[in-house]
Amino acid sequence: MGRRGRQQHHGSLELQDAEDSTEVDVRMHTTRVPDGDENVQRGLEDTLANIKRLVEQHSAVG
Repeated sequence: MGRRGRQQHHGSLELQDAEDSTEVDVRMHTTRVPDGDENVQRGLEDTLANIKRLVEQHSAVG
C-alpha cells in the first residue's frame, strides 16, 4: 500500500480482530528522514490516537 515515486515513501496499515477490540499495525518507510525520527513517530502516534478516539466516539453513539 502507499505510493512509490518522487516522495520515496510507502507503508501499510493492517487491521486484525482481537478479543474485544481491533489491533492496528502501521508500517512506514521513507528515505526523506532517518529511521526513528521523533517527529514522524509523534505524528503517527497522534494520528492513531485521533482515529481511536473517533472510532470509540462512534461506537458509543451507535
